[in-house]
Amino acid sequence: MLDSNGYIHALDIDTLVKLAGKHDLQIEIMQRPGAFVTVGKPVMSVWTDRSLSEETLCSLNACFATGISPTVNQNIKFVADHLVEIIARALSPGVNDPYTAITCVNWLQVGILHFAKHESLNDSFNRSDRVYSKPFLFKDFVDAVFKKATPYTVTDINVIQHTHECLSLIADTLPVGGNRDVIEQTIRDLKASS
Repeated sequence: MLDSNGYIHALDIDTLVKLAGKHDLQIEIMQRPGAFVTVGKPVMSVWTDRSLSEETLCSLNACFATGISPTVNQNIKFVADHLVEIIARALSPGVNDPYTAITCVNWLQVGILHFAKHESLNDSFNRSDRVYSKPFLFKDFVDAVFKKATPYTVTDINVIQHTHECLSLIADTLPVGGNRDVIEQTIRDLKASS
């Protein structure tokens, strides 16, 4: 448990792995960078055969850095979340700027394609048998983007059409199965919403 409130900015995974080896610990990371935590909220579970010293507990907690707002550091969803926010503002009734929303969808397409091609590199937290974190998968990323963006994109015919085109292009570049299935399901969900 951390003794501060805020967004997790960074996690020193190398030190966490060293501490786990040194003290014969099994650690599950429960909160990743980008998560908002409050004092007393568990950020990791630690298993050991003996009680931990106060010094070891402090060293473990020191592996997490927090701040007042989220950052891009170790937080793959950060830029996607900002693009979705811009889409929401651009398509609000007072602004009605579909071209800005379309630009954001284009950049989301770039991020999704990059994630799909480099998915194995996107989870740097699972480098040790002693330290584990639930993997952040391609499906998690796509859902995080489109489940948040869909309520806004479906309000404008140009944006929804462009979103369909971008998703179809992504699907066409991916091999059959796996990530392509995720995109094809997202297309079906988007069609059902529009």
